[in-house]
Amino acid sequence: MISLQEAKDAIYGEHDLPPHVQRALPDLPQFSTRVDGAALIHRFYGVPVAPRTLEKWPLAFFKINGWAVTPTVHLLSVANAKLNSAIAAA
Repeated sequence: MISLQEAKDAIYGEHDLPPHVQRALPDLPQFSTRVDGAALIHRFYGVPVAPRTLEKWPLAFFKINGWAVTPTVHLLSVANAKLNSAIAAA
């Protein structure tokens, strides 16, 4: 679990996101569950990701009313970094 300050840093800190994701951020929820996060990654990056996969990613999750959530912008920035570092198959 993360502290409230770490969550605020993840939300309001600097993030390297593509323009199409940055334009959509105001319309997205501030926090996402793993299921919602997997759907967002598929929506914005076109890569299917299972919610269980997100358990292994270096995401900062914390519990709200029994739900594990992460800041959406943090989730998308980690996804962007992972996809940018992936090796393209020929």
